[in-house]
Amino acid sequence: MDNSSDIPKPISCDLYDHLEIWSMRQQVITITYKEDDRTSDYTGKIKNLVTKDKIEYLITDKDIVIPLHHIVKIEDLVFDSSCAF
Repeated sequence: MDNSSDIPKPISCDLYDHLEIWSMRQQVITITYKEDDRTSDYTGKIKNLVTKDKIEYLITDKDIVIPLHHIVKIEDLVFDSSCAF
């Protein structure tokens, strides 16, 4: 059985580049993300970006784990496109 449809599409490569830069610079940013049936905001730093079971995650400096496909926007960048393969 093929479960590839259960794996979310990766975010845009350009958006991922922004995440890496914010992480390296330890810049304080505001992240809006989907959580259950609502959106939540987190203001802080990106501690790490990881992949587990083919899903990409952002880990905050407060150890909050956010799946990248749940991110709605960071600062003024809207996360609405995926990386083309």
